[in-house]
Amino acid sequence: MTRKGREGTAAILAGVIVLIATVEARAVGGESVKPKPPAPPEVPAPGTPKPAPPIPPRSGAHGTTPATGVKRYYLAPNETHKGDLYFMSESVEIAGKQQGDVSGIVRELSLMGTVTGDVNVLADSADLAGTMGDAVRLVCKDLKLTGHIDGDLIAICASVLVDRDAHITGDLEAKGAHVEIRGTVDGNVDATGGEVIFSGKAGGDTKLKADVVQIDPGAKIDGSLEYTSREPLDVDTSKVVKGDVTYSTEKPKHRSRGIHAAWWFFMVTTLLSGLGTLALFRRSAPKIVDTLRTDGLRSAGIGFITAIVVPVAAVLSCILIITIPAALLVLLTYALLMYLSQVPVALVIGEAILRRISHAVPSPFLALVVGVPVLYVVFAIPILGKIALFATLFTGFGAIVIGIWAARQARRAGPAGAEPPLAPMPAV
Repeated sequence: MTRKGREGTAAILAGVIVLIATVEARAVGGESVKPKPPAPPEVPAPGTPKPAPPIPPRSGAHGTTPATGVKRYYLAPNETHKGDLYFMSESVEIAGKQQGDVSGIVRELSLMGTVTGDVNVLADSADLAGTMGDAVRLVCKDLKLTGHIDGDLIAICASVLVDRDAHITGDLEAKGAHVEIRGTVDGNVDATGGEVIFSGKAGGDTKLKADVVQIDPGAKIDGSLEYTSREPLDVDTSKVVKGDVTYSTEKPKHRSRGIHAAWWFFMVTTLLSGLGTLALFRRSAPKIVDTLRTDGLRSAGIGFITAIVVPVAAVLSCILIITIPAALLVLLTYALLMYLSQVPVALVIGEAILRRISHAVPSPFLALVVGVPVLYVVFAIPILGKIALFATLFTGFGAIVIGIWAARQARRAGPAGAEPPLAPMPAV
């Protein structure tokens, strides 16, 4: 992969992650958390007694804080929070002590303090300068680690930087367009990307795979080194590596005609089936797209659960012979809706692109023509494309399920409880 190719991959990944991370999520319930920065206190009138200071939020009875939909969360350096934290937020900054796990989808993650549990986050950018007491798993655009991880680090990011002062007591597994390791890893190192630079220390075996692999003369590898690149290293590996060194040449991988044909086939059939579905369901399609646009996280959750439950329930129902035809019909419907789940996601992407170009309300048919190819370009990215594919299927499927359920409830309610008719979709 050339440098331009790596930059393109990083840009596409950044767009996908920003699209997911910037969706506004509703609060699932429970106690609120303190936003950052806090609002300035009101100045009381002369002679008015001072109000009592507000009671800081506490964790639940079982030591767990419910999921939060706040836009910003801040834990001050002198504060301690006990219990797990789950986020769907704009930014999370922990400068104090978090006794528990941190999980969620955020736009900006900053860990300057201490986290005693696991960190499992999907983010646009992540800055880890504090102390993490367990494993860290991240999917992000940019990751910078300058702190201490008492466990493993698994990172799938466009850019991964393990800085000079960083220390990982476990293993490091990193995948991205650009991976640079300057710090210390006590365990094994496994890095894959367009460009991998290693100038730190590894206590175990090291595997590096990229178009360009670079190892600085000051690096230290106590175990063996296995690397794959277009060109062999121009450094004396005997002074860097204590164990064996294995090199294999990376040759340009050309996709076979069959793979290209399959890519074009699925893209064209998705586009045609999407256009046909839009023509047949002109009234209900805007509702599904609006659900995906305004409540994408909820759609993804419902889609993930439904995608697992429906096939299992259908297979179990086949135990009774009389239900086999019905179960097969359910499975066929399920497969069709799962395939069509790409359509609302492609519509949202196409509309966003067309609005940036013309600043006008685009035709849904034209938006689909633009969105489907963009979506399939993302699907073609190695590793990251599979993540985008599953995210698309679950999110789109969830939006369709929510739309079908809302239409069913409206029919049950009758004319009195029916929603006002939707505006017709604009023509091409």
